[in-house]
Amino acid sequence: MDQGTTENGVENVQRLPATDDEFGGVVVEMKEHMDSEVFHTLLKTSMSQWKLQGKKGVWIKLPIYLSNLVDAAVKVSYVILLSGDCWINIW
Repeated sequence: MDQGTTENGVENVQRLPATDDEFGGVVVEMKEHMDSEVFHTLLKTSMSQWKLQGKKGVWIKLPIYLSNLVDAAVKVSYVILLSGDCWINIW
């Protein structure tokens, strides 16, 4: 998880780790186990921060061993299944 840092005088809150994609969005690749309630809270917080940053979309990759996070993710998005992984897309 990204820790809070100061950027342009505004303190960022804790959010999910992400990399920028070529379309102005972000990609989150979840690799470590996490409680689904914690994930849901971090996802909502992260989405708010990314929206303020002007991000246009969010892709979340959830390997099958993190299937406990799917329910929390689909509450704010929709699901695409690709090659054994679950991809969550938010626009």
